[in-house]
Amino acid sequence: MKLGWGLLLGLTALAGCGARSALDCFGETCQAVGTGGTSSDDGVGTAGTGGRLGPTAPPDVDPPSAPDPAPPTSMPVPDDIDPAPGPEPPSLSSLCEKSGTIRQSVQVTEIVDLLRLEGCRTILGDLVISGFAAEDLQPLRSLQVVRGTLAINGFSGKLDGLESLQTVGSLVLDGIDADSLTPLGRLTDVGDRTGSSQIYIAGTPNLRNLDGLGAIDSLLDLTLEHNSGLVSLNGLALPADMGSIALIDNPALTDLQALANLTTVGTLNLERLGITSLAGLESLQQAGVLALVNNLQLASIAALNQLQGVGIWYLDALALTTVPPLPQLTTVNNLLVQNNPSLVDIDNLGGLQDLSELNVIANASLQRLPSFPAVIPLVQVTISDNPVLNAGPGFPSAVSVDDLLVARNPLLPSLLGFSSVVTARSIDINNNATLSALDLGALTSARTFRILCNPALPETALDPLRNVNGQLNFSNNEGSSEICGL
Repeated sequence: MKLGWGLLLGLTALAGCGARSALDCFGETCQAVGTGGTSSDDGVGTAGTGGRLGPTAPPDVDPPSAPDPAPPTSMPVPDDIDPAPGPEPPSLSSLCEKSGTIRQSVQVTEIVDLLRLEGCRTILGDLVISGFAAEDLQPLRSLQVVRGTLAINGFSGKLDGLESLQTVGSLVLDGIDADSLTPLGRLTDVGDRTGSSQIYIAGTPNLRNLDGLGAIDSLLDLTLEHNSGLVSLNGLALPADMGSIALIDNPALTDLQALANLTTVGTLNLERLGITSLAGLESLQQAGVLALVNNLQLASIAALNQLQGVGIWYLDALALTTVPPLPQLTTVNNLLVQNNPSLVDIDNLGGLQDLSELNVIANASLQRLPSFPAVIPLVQVTISDNPVLNAGPGFPSAVSVDDLLVARNPLLPSLLGFSSVVTARSIDINNNATLSALDLGALTSARTFRILCNPALPETALDPLRNVNGQLNFSNNEGSSEICGL
């Protein structure tokens, strides 16, 4: 149950009254309330100890004799005598009554804790509000600065009362039922002395947008996750340079226009959203990590037409049928293409100048992989579990590879794209049912070299490889019906 602040203040004062009655506490004349007395409408009554008397009898009627009542426990006080002081109600501003500043962190777990912050303007530590319900946060209406983290967790109520807040070290809203962030409309500065600057919003099912965060002019890290009602990021204007953005498990989110200024980001993680395209990312040029994961309606990434370089790029469980031309893109250090049921090709990535790692795994409709003629240093290539793959990949200029794995691609007829590789750490080619041609003719050394269970691969294709320096294992190939479990 959420209580209004008028009633809450009354109840809080009442808690400090001790033996006095409620009327006495609120400044009115009152009589003691006891037990054992009775009263009736005819004015005849008896009083137990400390009991309230019945109504005064009419003047012309003598009431029956009764024992003298015990004196009431509260007597009228003459006007010229100050009443003895009773217990004072708790101070509602005791934490900030002198300077308006608290120099340590504060934990608020009940309403009385919140009331004691009345009048506070600055908290030099963290402010953590958690685990209770109230109508709103009005006792914080004077609060302007929280130097540490402002964390509101498991709070049921509105955020009204935060309208004066201008600065926080970081902002955490987790498991709250507020439907609006507009009380945060004066918040401009998010950041602490260590350089951290973070907003984390999670588990807020009633939040539809980010209206109220539009004044923020400094932010490095943004995480929004498990917000089932979030439709858009409207209300938030992100800077061009960000450390990390994680938008995870917001299934109703379809609008990324708030990212329109973004040019460089350390990590951009878009996972389990309702987006069908990347509209809003047209300005993105560089990403340390670009994770597009489990967006089952994402059918186009054409908005990335200004993208120049990516450290690690995940294309995982998307609705793509192809990768569109990305004319500015020259570098992807690590490319993972995985679990894309409709993807047919990634031909337009063949122009990459730098590609250290390529992992293509479990793409049900993938038919071909391109040649990457400009790529020379090569660290890792994994091509596995692509049921209809029938061509590629090719690295005609690569002279070395650390690890090469080609496995369980039943329709792949040949592997001819590694003809220039001279040295390798590990090569493993196994369980490719129709593989019949292999070109590793330049290879001179490999620490481990296994070619297993490729029943269409003739022994003559392996003869040139038997002199390679390393640990060799060629078995169950031509004519073999054995499936090797690796």
